[in-house]
Parts: sequence; C-alpha cells; structure tokens
Amino acid sequence: MSDELLYQSIKENKQEGFKQLVTHYKSTVEQIAFQYGLDKENIVRVVQETFIRLHKGIDRVERHDLPGSLYRASMDSLKDYRRIQTAISKNNSYKMYGYYFEKLEYMVIQHALTKLDDKYKIPMILHYYHQMTFEQISFIIKVNSDIVKKRIAQGMELLHANIEKMDAKENGVDFQHVKLSDMLAEMVYSYERLPAFTQIQELLHQVEMVGQKQKWRKSIPILVGIVGLILFSFLSVNYIQGERQRQVLKKEEEASASVDSEMDDLDNEEDNQGLDPELKAYLEEAKERLAAELRIEDIDTFPTVTMVEGLLSDLNSNSSYYHDDTKEYIEMLLQSPSSLKANLDPNAIDSEDYLLQYFYLVSNYEYSFQEYLNRLLLDYDISIDDYESIMSLQEEASSYEGPEKIIEFIDVLGEQGYILTRASENAALTVKFSIENLIQYMEQIGYSEAYIAYMKYISNMEDLDWDRWESFALYALEAEELLSTYGDSFSALFRDSIISNIETHLYNYLRIGDMTTVTDVEIEEYHQFLANHSDSILAQIVQTTMKNWEENDWKRAQDDIRINDMRLLFDKRYQHINYEDTLSLGSWPFTLTTSTIYERYSEELSQDMLLEENPMEIVSLYAYASARRDTDTMSSLITSEELLDSEEESLEWFELRNSGAYALTEYQTEDSAVVFIVNWEGDPYFTINLDKDNGVWKITQIHK
Repeated sequence: MSDELLYQSIKENKQEGFKQLVTHYKSTVEQIAFQYGLDKENIVRVVQETFIRLHKGIDRVERHDLPGSLYRASMDSLKDYRRIQTAISKNNSYKMYGYYFEKLEYMVIQHALTKLDDKYKIPMILHYYHQMTFEQISFIIKVNSDIVKKRIAQGMELLHANIEKMDAKENGVDFQHVKLSDMLAEMVYSYERLPAFTQIQELLHQVEMVGQKQKWRKSIPILVGIVGLILFSFLSVNYIQGERQRQVLKKEEEASASVDSEMDDLDNEEDNQGLDPELKAYLEEAKERLAAELRIEDIDTFPTVTMVEGLLSDLNSNSSYYHDDTKEYIEMLLQSPSSLKANLDPNAIDSEDYLLQYFYLVSNYEYSFQEYLNRLLLDYDISIDDYESIMSLQEEASSYEGPEKIIEFIDVLGEQGYILTRASENAALTVKFSIENLIQYMEQIGYSEAYIAYMKYISNMEDLDWDRWESFALYALEAEELLSTYGDSFSALFRDSIISNIETHLYNYLRIGDMTTVTDVEIEEYHQFLANHSDSILAQIVQTTMKNWEENDWKRAQDDIRINDMRLLFDKRYQHINYEDTLSLGSWPFTLTTSTIYERYSEELSQDMLLEENPMEIVSLYAYASARRDTDTMSSLITSEELLDSEEESLEWFELRNSGAYALTEYQTEDSAVVFIVNWEGDPYFTINLDKDNGVWKITQIHK
C-alpha cells in the first residue's frame, strides 16, 4: 500500500488506518533496530516505542511526511538504547549473526557497522539500506545535507578500519577485491528476509492501550493479558508486605523516608505550578472529595495523591496530552475504593473492563493504605505490643484506647473494603484488600458464576508460596479448569488474562527464569505431573519443554514456553491440536530446516528424501519454493497442477512472516492432516489439506 493510501486510510478511520500502517512498516522498523545492533529483546522494545511515539502524534502528521515521521520516531527510540547496543557489540563477535546471514562477509559487515558512532552509523543505515538521499536523511536527523554526505564518507572509512581490526580474515573473508558499498547494497535482500521479531496483534494492543491512557503508563497496565498484570500487582503487594513482616522497620529509616517524601511533595508542587488552571482546580476538588471520604486531613501526603501529582508533573512537561482524558483519569484515580465499588454493575456494557479497572485500583490503594498506616504507627510511637488491640478494632467490641486517628483509620479501612492481618504475633500489621467481601458483594448484585469463580481463584492465590516452585502447578491447573468450565462465559479479555496467568505459573513451575540445568528431583516432579494430568493441555507443554531440555543436555532456555501457541490450544476450534504441532510463522523460511531440505531436495526431487518430514515441513517447503517460483519443486509437493500458485499468491506466503500468523497441524487420521494458517486471534487465513502418498505427505487442497 502506498504512503498516500495509508495517510488517507488513517484520516478516514484512525484505528484501522494505523493498523495498516503498522502492518506495512513493522518490518522496516525491525530492520533499522537490527541494523543498529540490538538483540531480539531490545528490537521488540524499540518497535513498540516507535509506533507508540508515532501513534501519539499521528493527528499532526502531514500528508507528505508519513514515512519521515516514522523514521524520526525510530531514531528517537534508538537514542535510549545507545548504551545497550554498545554493550551488545562489545561483548559479542560477528558470529552472533550466523543465524541471520548465510554469507560470512555479511556477518562481519553487520558487526563492524554496529561498532560505529551513531553520527556515522545512522546516516549509513538510512543511505545504504533504506535507499535515502542525503537530503532525505538531513530532514530526518536534522543535520545539513553536506554534513550528512561527509559523515557517510567518513563512516565508510571507519567501517573499513573496523573490518580490518576483526579476525574475519582467518576465516577466508577477503574485502580487498570487492567494493564495500556494493556489498552493503547486496545485504538489503538479506535484511528484508529477517525473521519477524514482533507480533502485529500484540504490538497493536500495546499501542491501543497506551493510546487510550495517553501519558498514564505508570498507573495503567499496558501489557497483553491485563488481568495477569493486575493479579501480579495484587500478589506483589502481598509479597512485599510479607517481606516487611520479616523485618523490623527502624525509626531512623522511616524518618528518612518521611523526609524524602516531603521533598517529593515539594517537587510535585513546584512541577504542578504550570499545570492548566482548570485541571489544577479539578485536581484540588478531587483531592477534597477523597479526603472527606477517607477522613484524612493531610491528603497531600497520601501515597495515591502523590502518585497522581507525579503523573501530572510528567504530563505537564508534554504539550500533546488530551485535556478531557486528563480530567477523566484524575477522577478515576482519586475515587475512593467504596465509590469505585458502587459503580460495579454486571449488566453494564463495559462490566468486565470496569471489574478489571476496579481490581487494579483497589490493589494500588492497598499499598497506599499500608504506607499511611505505617506513618501513623510511627507518628504515635505505637509499640508492637499494641498491635493485637489495634486488630481488635475490626470487631464490634474493642478495648483499644489509643490515638483517635488510628481508631478512625481502622474504621475507614473497613468502610473501604480492607482488613488488617498479621502473620504471627511478632509480625507487622498488614493492610489487605478483602476479596472475600468483594465476592459476597458480587454475588449480591448478580455477577455470573464464571466471574465469581475467577475471583475465588484469585483469593486462593493469596496463600501462594513463592519459594515452593512445585506449588505453581496446582494454580496453573486451577486456571485451566476455569477455562474448561467457564471459557464461553468469559470475555476475550478475561480468557487472555487467565491464559497469561497460566503462563506465569508454568514459568515458575518449570523454573525457566533460573536458566539452570534441570535436576533429578525436578525431572521426577515433572514426570509425576505428566502421569497425574495426562489429559491436561498443560501436560503437552510440560512434555514438549522436557523434550527440548533433553535435547539440550537438560539445560533450560529463556523461551521454552511459547505463550501465543499455548493460547491457541484453548480455542475450541483447535481443541484436537497438540502443542508440539503449533508453529509461529515469524521467520523465513517457516521452519529452521526448510532451506537445508530445499537445497538437497530441489536438485533430485526424490520423494524418498521426504519420508520423514511432517505436514508442516511440506507446507513450508512448498511456500519456500513458491516464493522462488520453482514450479518443479512445487509440482512435486502437490497432487494437482491446478494448485500451483500465481506470482501474487507466491508473495502471500512470504508476507505471512510479518502478519503474526501461526500454523496449526491437526492429524485427522494417520494418512490425512490439515494445516491451519491463522492470525494471532485464531481466525484462519487459509487451510491446507494433505494426504500421504506412498509414505510422503502431499498437498491436496489449499483453501484461501
């Protein structure tokens, strides 16, 4: 799609038009970040930040400047990663690029380029890899075109020097008899065939969430599976409080923290002096309402208020915020928990979204109430011996005769839906949001059984022992049972959040983050899990993960669980598909073995070479041959010449790698299978039917 059509599409329908923009330019931004020298993890971050930056200012982009705006957003995002890139380049050799390039020369050039200073590297990337003129580069990096030309020439000399310093000559690489600029131009083809580093749907979700919340990233979760993050936030607060219970807070430390807080308040007050007068008045009104409901006189020091004022100071430094959105979020974040609770309505159109928002906000208040209670205990020099008496204030009859402010605050906690707990008689007082009370209220006002069950699941998580890794299996199984029993009753957002929770539990159960060798005790635990839960979808994931470990000498890897693949297994349309038969189509060719098989098979076209290959490998081989317009190889993999792709259809195969597509293989019988090519949400792009012919899988139909 041309830039003119993209611009027009954005003006007609901003959401759909921006989606088309992301689809069109995502791979370009990925290439820039890769060429700059970042690794996969940081490429993902740069791509996200680039499109988030672009989305915030998309209304101000002029018709002729759409690509320029995107490139500038990319450059702005890369600035924050300069140190990271330098470390990556310093700590690795050119061999790190062996996965991406077939030619050793390309690996050497890529690595040598990453070692250049940005003032040379950026213009060279834009000129040689993105075919920009000196004038176009000048417009993007805001440097005179003559300077751009000079820096590119100097950069070429420095690139030569970097190559000379490397040990590539020992591997037979000769740069003496080739023109380096020609080789840079040749590399464009390889860059265009880099694997996809980001998923389009996940990227769009990130942009959408930030777009809705504008400058409120500190207060509103923006990750896929928002409830998973809410749950993590809730559990983290409890975990942190548990840690506090293991420590005796020294008065000197608390006094110091109080001074720091006062300094922060002064800073916020100064920052807010330049805030829009109307917004400032609106903020003061919201603070007054909150102070009245919580019966807190010094509301300016209440943690929730200081957090909001900090957000406003950040927002005040950027002129692109939306006035009405800011008022909306002041209203939302400075409502008391009881006021938020009063708005819960199972019959409302946005009931699920509001329930998530409510739970996130009350979790934040839990922290604020805890901090405020700690401050009161310090101010009144309350001894730990008085804690049980303070706890008794939650009962109708209490003999506590301490400070009135503490008595009143415990009363406020009850009104707002919170309780005080203690882990032991020597432990600190801990403020805890009462999920049990929330569940009772939800039952009273008519929430469905599914959402009640979900809240009970969260309640059970309060007893989670983070040190007992094997216990996470039970919580993962409980979440799977939720989906099995109530899957159709949950909104898509809730289903995704539960799957995200399952992923978190499995990561902890399989101890993937430890990056250690799997012990005999762990292997025995996992085998026991497989024996006890053989019908579980989770058993497929555990089994496949263990198989990968075994092939890697029982060493763990960071990406052992493929969350989006797992997500599709809970889609009833694909309930007969196994975890090991899912594949993300984010690389080209689709499988790691396709190019090797193709080189060998395309020369002889011997069917015996394909006897051990599965249906997905045949599809990948066909797509690879189609993109190369190798009709002989294509014909040998299908049962009818009518199935041969046109040139346009051949291009579709290659474009799949940038579409966030997945391949799901379902074996209908021993001799027949279907490969579903689906998007991130599981909706099919097309399906491929295959049958075995003399032991070799062949494509019989392609439905697009």
